[in-house]
Amino acid sequence: MTLVDLYDRVLQRLEVTAAGEPNDVSDVQVVSGWYEALYDMLLTKGLAAWGLTDDVPAYAVIPLTFMLSYLSARDFGKNAQDYAAEGALDLPTPSIAERQLRTQLAKRVIPCRMRIEYF
Repeated sequence: MTLVDLYDRVLQRLEVTAAGEPNDVSDVQVVSGWYEALYDMLLTKGLAAWGLTDDVPAYAVIPLTFMLSYLSARDFGKNAQDYAAEGALDLPTPSIAERQLRTQLAKRVIPCRMRIEYF
């Protein structure tokens, strides 16, 4: 999914725009600014396996929509806590989005056998 499509999904989820309605440029700038910050957070935690300007992989679309909705909610006059359980990072109990990303990335780990040496 392209970044523009992702921003569109977030704005629809926050009920800033309706489906099929064009987005205001300033609204897209708010969400894109939060995307850059979120990408840095995910990269630091090892939860981003794509580039900042690359299309978002299919497995990450829903988690990123939840996370961006949480981060940008206040900017659109919404209560961020309404979106916290689904999209916040570093909660004592991980959010739905964080668990989904961790699960998907764990599937991509290639286990390797280690030879055990006995002395």
